[in-house]
Amino acid sequence: MAHCAHIPAFVLHQVTCQFATGQTLFGPLSVSLEPSLCGLVGRNGVGKTRLLRLLAGLDSPAGGHIERAAAVAWVAQQPTLTPETTLATLLGYASVLPPCLALNRAKGWPTISIC
Repeated sequence: MAHCAHIPAFVLHQVTCQFATGQTLFGPLSVSLEPSLCGLVGRNGVGKTRLLRLLAGLDSPAGGHIERAAAVAWVAQQPTLTPETTLATLLGYASVLPPCLALNRAKGWPTISIC
């Protein structure tokens, strides 16, 4: 039976994170994260969101470096989401999608119905 090598999704090497004031939020942190479903738990203000932003490549660590095995997708926290919020709005396509659909209809191209 063949065994597949487990390639870490992320490897953090002595990563530190600081506030703009220079105060250390966390670190140095060295960890290898395998591809899996996991949870990140902690008190308010301990750096959960900042760590996720570092992993996504949206922020740079104050020290150390992060290796990523593949492309990373990020869906930001949206505290103002409502039941009426569409996926197009969430992904930033809400202003682009209607004109594209109108152009497709004008050209007689098949379109999908958006609820």
